[in-house]
Amino acid sequence: MPNDEPLKLRSTRISHDRPLLWVTIALVTCGLACRAVLIGQPVNSDSAMFVYMGKLVSQGGRMGVDLVDNKLPSVGLLMSAPYRLIGPHWWAYGLLGLAMSIAAMLLLTRAAGRCIGPAARWPVLIAAAVWLNFTPAVFGQFQLETVVVFFTSIAAAATLELLTRRDWRDGPLAGLAIGTAMWAKPTAGAILPAIVLAIVLVRDWQWRRRVYAIAAVAVGVMIPLAICGVLLFATGMADALPATLSQLRDYSANSSADAIDLAKPLVVLGLLMLPVLMLGIVFRRDRFAPSPGTPDFGELSRAGESWGEGSVPKLKRFKISSRTLTLHSPGVPGEGQTQAARSTGAIAIFILAWLAMELLAVVSQRRMYAYHFLVLAPPAALLVGLLPRVPSARSMLFAFGPAVAMALTFAVPLMISPGQATRQSNVIGYLKTHTAAGDSAWMDDDARLLVESDLQPGTRVPLIFLFANSDQTPARLSRQMLEDFTARQPRYIVLQRDQAKVIDLYANHMIEMVKFPARSAAFAEAIRNIQHYVEENYRQQTNIDGLVIWRRNDSDRATANLSD
Repeated sequence: MPNDEPLKLRSTRISHDRPLLWVTIALVTCGLACRAVLIGQPVNSDSAMFVYMGKLVSQGGRMGVDLVDNKLPSVGLLMSAPYRLIGPHWWAYGLLGLAMSIAAMLLLTRAAGRCIGPAARWPVLIAAAVWLNFTPAVFGQFQLETVVVFFTSIAAAATLELLTRRDWRDGPLAGLAIGTAMWAKPTAGAILPAIVLAIVLVRDWQWRRRVYAIAAVAVGVMIPLAICGVLLFATGMADALPATLSQLRDYSANSSADAIDLAKPLVVLGLLMLPVLMLGIVFRRDRFAPSPGTPDFGELSRAGESWGEGSVPKLKRFKISSRTLTLHSPGVPGEGQTQAARSTGAIAIFILAWLAMELLAVVSQRRMYAYHFLVLAPPAALLVGLLPRVPSARSMLFAFGPAVAMALTFAVPLMISPGQATRQSNVIGYLKTHTAAGDSAWMDDDARLLVESDLQPGTRVPLIFLFANSDQTPARLSRQMLEDFTARQPRYIVLQRDQAKVIDLYANHMIEMVKFPARSAAFAEAIRNIQHYVEENYRQQTNIDGLVIWRRNDSDRATANLSD
């Protein structure tokens, strides 16, 4: 077979280009819209907290010392860079999250086309657009899972190239991306065992090549982790690291789960596997089928092995017409199709192992919120690309249409109502206009207030949600709050008007309280102690939609020039 002639493979089912193009555009647009719709919404608690961590560290503060939270100090180091660039502009963080999602989508699509096969581009493109922006798993404008997905997608693309091209220089890039992702969440390292397993099991590699590849990945991982360690010691945050790790252990070990939580991994897997089942069973006849006298992919691979390396040109791109699937060969010398065929098994092992490791990492966190499962999106998107199917408008619509419809259905309820946004904005506006430089204040979940103003935190404890970490946490953190209030004397403290409702909300509706009566009782006692301290040292200033703003009794003399 001459190298300069295209190999024509006829398929029993192959769609026209135009319907496939329009269906792809529609599904990808809907997927991206599910995330884009959150850009203009009021900032949520987690997004505000991550940005505040960046502000705190960029201004010389120390996580674990000046701020108590269930996050490692590396998060503050990571977020300090975007805060310096973006500042308190919340919409820009929404755009950043969307841009990272689009970049990850394109990286996965390109890698799938180069290393799995050109036909994989269509399903991987659509799957990545849907799963990376699936509304229930996207929490607010900005989340750490989006950062993890972005960097692990870079690592996955480099790994596919490593397994296919056998160039160890792709290893350090994969490692650098993984190490950086671990700044956001240590569980981002779940991709590492999958990479090692794929390298060990790839066909026809000498052990020296395997060792070089694994060592290259390991060196890449260690570079950002070493930089993180140096920065932690240089900033003094390393001293508080043992206490933070102990708090994280309490958070995980004392978390509870009910039947719904235990079923979450199965539900998520069922949802992710729906496109695989549709393409693998319903549209099983859309597999690549050769016309009479034309070899199929397996025959091409076997022929390549018999012809020897370099004799079969590398197959780089598809040209799809209504009836004929044409594979054009640029005639570039190299290991050719034989090499790609030999790496297919290792790529499949890598993707399946990565999906399993990510799911195990999510389950290990105990508290399995919907956004924790976003990290499954990249391997799930690559998984559909492994099926040797001719892409068609019909198959793509049936495979991904249900997920897109579900995401769009969830998009509307997840929007924050204008009333809630107005209440928080009014409280923040009041505090900003009634305080002076150097004043401090506190309200439950005060990260947005501290980002949008120059106020100092009234306490190192930013939100009472942390009280649910363990049975001892409510007493310990409430005592720390009262000590901070006494030392810092915040000018204003904002509390819910009906604290009994706050106690009832946590005690009877939060599983970590419901399953642990001692923790629930300690939480109620802690809330009452805070309320008692505020009533003794503050007076009610105003009420904004159920939030009472308390002003310190001795603050009038120091700020006589401010008028209420």
